[in-house]
Amino acid sequence: MKAIRTITVDGFEIVVSLASPVCDPMATKQAAKAKLGDGASYRELLAEMQRTPAYFEHVRGQENISDSEAETLEILLHKAGKHERVTRDGKIICDNRGRPWCRYENGSWEHGEIDRIGETLPDGALWRSDLSVKQLRTIHEQEELEKIALLSPESRIQASEVEIEAAKRAAVIKRMEAEITEDPEGLENARRWYRREIARVEAKYNLPKTKNYNGS
Repeated sequence: MKAIRTITVDGFEIVVSLASPVCDPMATKQAAKAKLGDGASYRELLAEMQRTPAYFEHVRGQENISDSEAETLEILLHKAGKHERVTRDGKIICDNRGRPWCRYENGSWEHGEIDRIGETLPDGALWRSDLSVKQLRTIHEQEELEKIALLSPESRIQASEVEIEAAKRAAVIKRMEAEITEDPEGLENARRWYRREIARVEAKYNLPKTKNYNGS
């Protein structure tokens, strides 16, 4: 006999644990005495306690099952994968709760998250963890543009100023490196890079061009 504990999730009764029930020695002794009477010898009492042990009361969601049923469930529990669970009636179901997915449709990426046990990927979707670096980069760029679209004009200007300031610091470092290495074209290369960065930031935040920064 084994003790099984289950919980109900989204209508499924999920096996949480299987273990041997814990014997209650005091209850076992009292039950044996009540059955045999006060005249029973110690050996008779001990034999009865071994035949009919009493167990501690189960916690909520726990019950005793036969060894054969427990063996079947134990095999399924070992077989179940990382994102799978075993039900009380002996089935393996998927458990993708919390897993984000992405799907490319109509020229853009949409994304969501599984929130119920038993749910699988939507048609045409991929797990975010299975996407390539290129796909993740594209999704990140799309998400950035979506966030920018929600910003007020003032907020877009503030955000662009932060990025331009960071680009300016990076350009200074490039110029200093050019001076150290005595690169005759280093200063102009740093300026070109900085101009391209300003143009990129202004395009990203849909701001009017301050100059004709084309990288040349």
